[in-house]
Amino acid sequence: MAETVGNYVPLLELSDVYQANLTPSNTSNTNPSNSSSVLVNQNQNLSSSTTAQSINLDLESIPTVAAEQSGGLPTYGIIIIIATVVIVATAAISAPVIYFSLKVHFSCNAIPIIGGGEITTTILTTTDTTSTSTTDTTSTTETTTTPPCPTGYVRTPSGSCVNLLIDFNNCGSIGYVCASTYTSCSNGACSGAPAVQLTGAVAVPGWGGAYSVDDASLPLSLPFSISLYGYSTSTASVQSNGCVCLGSCSNSWSNSALPSGSFSDPTAFGLWDDLYIYAGTSQTVYYATTGTSPNRTLVFEFYTAHYSSSTRYFHFQIIFYEASLDIVSYSYFQVSDGGASATIGVQSSASGPSITYSVDSVTLPYGASTTSIPTLTLTFDTNAGTYTSSG
Repeated sequence: MAETVGNYVPLLELSDVYQANLTPSNTSNTNPSNSSSVLVNQNQNLSSSTTAQSINLDLESIPTVAAEQSGGLPTYGIIIIIATVVIVATAAISAPVIYFSLKVHFSCNAIPIIGGGEITTTILTTTDTTSTSTTDTTSTTETTTTPPCPTGYVRTPSGSCVNLLIDFNNCGSIGYVCASTYTSCSNGACSGAPAVQLTGAVAVPGWGGAYSVDDASLPLSLPFSISLYGYSTSTASVQSNGCVCLGSCSNSWSNSALPSGSFSDPTAFGLWDDLYIYAGTSQTVYYATTGTSPNRTLVFEFYTAHYSSSTRYFHFQIIFYEASLDIVSYSYFQVSDGGASATIGVQSSASGPSITYSVDSVTLPYGASTTSIPTLTLTFDTNAGTYTSSG
């Protein structure tokens, strides 16, 4: 049985079948440490948990080993072990190298002859192998978010948004349809007043409903930039007296010829008059975007009355185009006095330039509360300085 030292490292295990003479002697190596190297071959396959390691041998003597095989078998030569350090070269070693210091004592009478006359031994070190496996797991969560309804709207069981104050088919409550004898839903009640034409119309915040509005203006952030006379902005001011300003707006109720010194920024005068929004009705200014980018339109729908006359209706739209810069259109549904006390046109600044359609003149169709198709549309091209009419 071989002598074992270190971590399960056996010495050369010598068979007793063959005879050998082991005689210590000095070598011709001039290295003072008597150091050299010898290759010891691996003679068995290593399992996944067993690896051959490098070892450090401290030899007590340097023997000359003569191998002689009995029974007439050939002699396999002389092996000189002339090292104090033996480096064992094996297959690729994945575990850390472990070093051993040991004494070699030859106490056997034979050397194993394996595989073509080479002296072959196996240096085995048993190590525990820990395998860590990491599995990446990707979890995908799909969330469906329903956007909120616009201000003033409620969601129906089918998922659509309706304005109970102006929706003819959901007047005052979801699913309540006004009778055909009515023209609109006004402030949540079926009415003979004009109907709001915009789909998805949003009221200017704070105007209408429980509040009357007179000679007021309010800035709004827009979904896209609009322009007049080469001036572009994404913020506009809505004025209750029938105007939209690309900048600040005068609250003046008294109309005049254009250009008006009261308005310093580019302004669209859809119907500049002394208009009034009465509380307890659906009168106000609505706005909405229609179409898809880059061909959207921004529509401001004025549904108002005249000062001191709650049933003298003025119902029209001012329309800007995303793809057609510097152009604005006015569409009219009902104008109770035909524009007799109004200014209609557009201007760049207090000093002009400007384009005028009419001033204090009955030039617009009167229309009616039941009108759902514009009776007249005016389109102003501020680049060309012209306007066209249709309807």
